[in-house]
Amino acid sequence: MTEDRRLVLVENRHPVPGLHLWELPGGRMEPGESPRTAARRELREETGWDARRLTPIGRYFPNPHWGVFEGHFFLAEGLRPGVSQPDPGESLRPRLVPVDQVYRRLERGRLPGGSTMVGLYLAMPELRKRGWLR
Repeated sequence: MTEDRRLVLVENRHPVPGLHLWELPGGRMEPGESPRTAARRELREETGWDARRLTPIGRYFPNPHWGVFEGHFFLAEGLRPGVSQPDPGESLRPRLVPVDQVYRRLERGRLPGGSTMVGLYLAMPELRKRGWLR
């Protein structure tokens, strides 16, 4: 979340299976890395933005039938701009979108990525508490 209440999303092209999605920044934890450290690193790599504060807002298990993958979500605040450094093969374009527009896109089914939907729903109580979302 930027100071002017915009969310940082990434426009992401997934060649296989041929999807073009707007998503929350995210990725995998490196061996020995904490969820918080991974979140900070992925935000910086994918968007160029660095966060002064990361507030944990929840976790989820995408499909326990397929394995024990666990997703962690943080609300990033006090963002400072920088230069993105996507991993090789990633086709990412950072997008700053006003928070109300992000949630309108979500309600209309225009943010269909599973982890993005979960993250935005987990963020709702915190954003409402701060008066950033109705």
